[in-house]
Amino acid sequence: MSSDAADADARRRRTAELRAECDRLKDENDLFEIHLARIAPPGSERATETDAEDANAKRSKGSKKSKAKADVPVIREKLTDAERLDAVTAESELLERIREETEAANERGLMDLRAACDEVEICLQELKKAAHDFKKEVAVGAVNPRTGLVDPARWQRHSEQYVHAKESTVEKLTLTNKTLRNQITHAESTLRQKEEMGEVLHAVDFEKLKIENQQFAERIEERSAELGKQKDSLAVASLTVNKLKRQLDEASARMRQLQADMDQKRYYMGTFDANLEVAEKEHAAAYKLNKNLLTASNSAEHPGVMEYVHLKNETQLLELKAADWERKLEVAQMGTGRLTN
Repeated sequence: MSSDAADADARRRRTAELRAECDRLKDENDLFEIHLARIAPPGSERATETDAEDANAKRSKGSKKSKAKADVPVIREKLTDAERLDAVTAESELLERIREETEAANERGLMDLRAACDEVEICLQELKKAAHDFKKEVAVGAVNPRTGLVDPARWQRHSEQYVHAKESTVEKLTLTNKTLRNQITHAESTLRQKEEMGEVLHAVDFEKLKIENQQFAERIEERSAELGKQKDSLAVASLTVNKLKRQLDEASARMRQLQADMDQKRYYMGTFDANLEVAEKEHAAAYKLNKNLLTASNSAEHPGVMEYVHLKNETQLLELKAADWERKLEVAQMGTGRLTN
């Protein structure tokens, strides 16, 4: 049972392969028939088959079996790979040429349609402008406010101006047309003179130009590759420059910050020196006063009550000032410590 299933699968695969081969051969025969119909004159294939049948009939004369075989259609030999390649190449080149011609014709038709559309658009714009001018100058501007009628003189003047503008446009277009015709005539005469003087390119010159064109194309490719390398180098250099610019900006910002810190510390140092000088002076005055008080307290004479109260108040004030200056001294010492760090 398994062998029958395997045989059936093999037959199905073989049938699919044969069908695919038949389809390929059919497409190939269609292509060859198109190629033969294009390159062979009408009736040549039939004449060739008739000649082959006559030759077979002569070779098989005198035998009944050979006479019976003479009625069998002549089987033509298979084409070689080179002939197939030539036929396919010829048809491919023909189709490519037909495609290029069709594309060129379509492009010309498209250009004509675009030109027609542009012309219609220009005409529409001119008509809109003319209608707007007519409405502005005649339908609205030329109406008499008393009678409500259009002034004929202004209408006639507007019409004359419109006709004069159109005539000017026609003259300009006529002059442009004459100039273009003269250029075409000059180009045709120049080409005719070159053909008469034998300046038309020959096959050798054409091959030489093809070789030079190929050399120039190779040079252009080399220059393009070199240009690509230069662009890559320029991109790397641009990245490096941008990176250095960012570093320079960061360094400038850091320098400005350091400059501001230095100015602030210089200000603190100046303030500290001034406060230190004032503190030294007050310290000297307090030391002198304290010494005088000690001297007065140690003397045999005792001060009065009011003088004692007065000195006591001065002593308290001096103690408060001394505490205040001690705090200032501590702050100044802290600022000096930061400056030294």
